[in-house]
Amino acid sequence: MKKTIKVLGIIVLVAVIGFSMVACGGDDDSGGGGGGGGGGNWREKKSTSYTITDGVASAPSEAVYNWIIYRYTSDTNYESKFTVTSATASTTNHYTRNGQNFVSSSESSTYTAIYDSESTLESKVTNTYSSSSGTPDTLEYTYNIEFLDDNGGVKTYKRTYNTKISNGVSQDVSTQGYSECKIKNGRKLEEKFFSADGVLSSTTTYTLSDNAVIKAKLGNYRLSSTTTPTSTSYNTVEVLSDSATELVIRGKTFTNNVLSGQRDDTYEKVK
Repeated sequence: MKKTIKVLGIIVLVAVIGFSMVACGGDDDSGGGGGGGGGGNWREKKSTSYTITDGVASAPSEAVYNWIIYRYTSDTNYESKFTVTSATASTTNHYTRNGQNFVSSSESSTYTAIYDSESTLESKVTNTYSSSSGTPDTLEYTYNIEFLDDNGGVKTYKRTYNTKISNGVSQDVSTQGYSECKIKNGRKLEEKFFSADGVLSSTTTYTLSDNAVIKAKLGNYRLSSTTTPTSTSYNTVEVLSDSATELVIRGKTFTNNVLSGQRDDTYEKVK
């Protein structure tokens, strides 16, 4: 029998280094930086990113991490605070999770989430961020999460949007479509997005890296691939160097089977 869970949520595109939020919920890659967490023993030290156009790499964009707080007990119990400094900016990020409660904050925004203990999806999320008017804006969405099936421990949930609330003003957004998310043991395996009339717009799958070194040191590091009616993209990862105190990996992004981006991440072992 299908079970419907009414929840309050927000759909945000969050680009964070240190913890990677997932749109459909289910988990967050905690403990490290870049593509995923280090399982508590490794944390990001430096990253260098490139965009690649017609085989030509852009000038490198480098970021250096200065750690203020780093505490990792489990995927649902941690705290991380660090400053990311690049050639153009310096930003301090603070992430905490205590059981079902998660908070992400920076100088310009605060994101909070309460996770449902049964489905591991967000049951309430809110985003407050700076605006051009100087007054903070608050954005949230309400939606239903419906349990669809359990296939060998892989549980599928359907999320349907109901109401958008922006600065206290409600708006019906039920015609904006829905998503279906497959989760196993609290980890997202696949997410599909549909229009309101059921037309599939994209599918994203997530897999843990099968590289032995990355699995051992960055246990939460995940790769993704996304397919739309007009394009495909996917990620790969390799180890550049490995020692007892430092790990350097290279992640690559391919769009329509052509290399479009590259990022080198340096991790340090937590003392």
